[in-house]
Amino acid sequence: MATNGSPTLVGWSEAGGSLCQSQSPSAKFSGPVGGSSSWDKCRKKGLFLEISELDLLDQTPVFDIKPYIPYSDAVCEAKAGCIPTPQSVQREVLFAEAATASCMLYEQQTGRQLKLLIEETLGQDPRPASQRQQSREYGILLWNVNVRWQAHGERFLVLSITEMPKD
Repeated sequence: MATNGSPTLVGWSEAGGSLCQSQSPSAKFSGPVGGSSSWDKCRKKGLFLEISELDLLDQTPVFDIKPYIPYSDAVCEAKAGCIPTPQSVQREVLFAEAATASCMLYEQQTGRQLKLLIEETLGQDPRPASQRQQSREYGILLWNVNVRWQAHGERFLVLSITEMPKD
């Protein structure tokens, strides 16, 4: 709520408005709701949004308006307003001796490049953003292998690699 008691649009820029779109997971949505990524103009007028140049039929309801997030909604020219651009940082991935031995054995038995998969996956930092400051052990299932690892500053240490039994 704003100080005058009216609702506040999170991420709203008084200077330039905001670019929005439907986040519907399917184009075959079965209700009378339209989805569009071609909103050109969106302005705040008191308690209302004035939306123009929208790809919908007249009288189509518009609801649950969310900010447009460029890295997941993929319109390259879009601006995200208050949503920060994700950092593209490749983390260094190290292996404990036991993890290296397990990885080599798995690769010999299966012919799969497990070490490369682990390095590429963990190198992108798969932790939730809310947990990036925590010092704890994490786990991830890659193929049929449970990979346990920890973050040490900007590096990751693979602690153990355990093949999971097949069902």
